[in-house]
Amino acid sequence: MVQDRLDKMEKLRALKVNPYPEKYTRTHFSTDALTLAEKGIRTVEEIAGENKKNVKMCGRIIGLRAFGKLTFAHILDDNGRIQVCFVKGQMEKKYEEI
Repeated sequence: MVQDRLDKMEKLRALKVNPYPEKYTRTHFSTDALTLAEKGIRTVEEIAGENKKNVKMCGRIIGLRAFGKLTFAHILDDNGRIQVCFVKGQMEKKYEEI
């Protein structure tokens, strides 16, 4: 378990990504991000093609589930919890390798 975390941290460092950045500017809490989100089921193409609002959140990942090309994560912050979805092919290549 600990070794897995250390291995992932080394992969991030090899990609020139700081796993523990010194400064991060939060723009939204989880409740703010939820109010920006639309309810309903949409395709990946609809979501990826939209004009995106830049949302930067800080929190702890408390759940992570991978299903092929989809990965779901629950992020917990001071105001609550939000679920996010990562789609392979929609992220920068360097992050898909981790």
